[in-house]
Amino acid sequence: MIKQSIVAGTFYPKEKAALVKVLGDFFEKAKGTNHLHEHKRLFAIVVPHAGYVFSGQTAADIYSIAMKYDYKNAVIVTPSHYSNNIDFFVGKYDAYETPLGITYTNKEMVNKLLSKKGFYFDQMVDLREHSLDVHIPFLQYINPMLQILPIIFVKQNISNAKLLSGILKEFLNNETLLIISTDLSHFHKSTVAEEKDKLLIENIRNFDLEALLENLAQNKIEACGIGGIMTLLHLLKSYESVEIGNIKYTHSGYTSKDFKQVVGYFSCGFYI
Repeated sequence: MIKQSIVAGTFYPKEKAALVKVLGDFFEKAKGTNHLHEHKRLFAIVVPHAGYVFSGQTAADIYSIAMKYDYKNAVIVTPSHYSNNIDFFVGKYDAYETPLGITYTNKEMVNKLLSKKGFYFDQMVDLREHSLDVHIPFLQYINPMLQILPIIFVKQNISNAKLLSGILKEFLNNETLLIISTDLSHFHKSTVAEEKDKLLIENIRNFDLEALLENLAQNKIEACGIGGIMTLLHLLKSYESVEIGNIKYTHSGYTSKDFKQVVGYFSCGFYI
């Protein structure tokens, strides 16, 4: 069973040549703006999932770093925008298809994760979901042979984040990249969005899960993929000498020129 892209023609071009051109332009622009960490390995990235015209460059800036590593697998943790009926969705497809071709799932990883409590394959969960699909062409561009473990974090709370972080340790190694998919604040005027997003990014930079939870409870920060961020920050407590780098931030106002209601976009890398 192959999962067809539901966002080709909307979030990114439907024609292969056009999509290759868009991605090529993003990666060409990313050259020289990022640097490879000399002594540490890129372990995880945070990446936005909006339409490419809005967040594609921000995503490509960190994917251009991931491109320099020889990963065999990618674990993708994305939020659900439409479902709230299960804890976690696991994409038990043979592959995902975009205009660039096929990306296969790692069936061993998928089946292992589905054997755990709280993890399900329910096609209704990702029937309209875009937050995972938008990453597939980037992965196909940087490494067509990469296999994926697709996870949609449905019920986003700290308990589930701690559960997921513990489980992810079983799947992460030097050949696997962890991808956290999220946009930041939604539909505020730009000055408010920038303030909220700056605070969230500060919490992430400081690896401060407790401050993030406090700010979240007080509605000082927003992120549709907050569950993935909480999972990552909890997971990073298991590693020593983690460094963050290649931080990029923008919002939709810079593209749309509408600064009254913007969505924030952020990307960065974590090195161990």
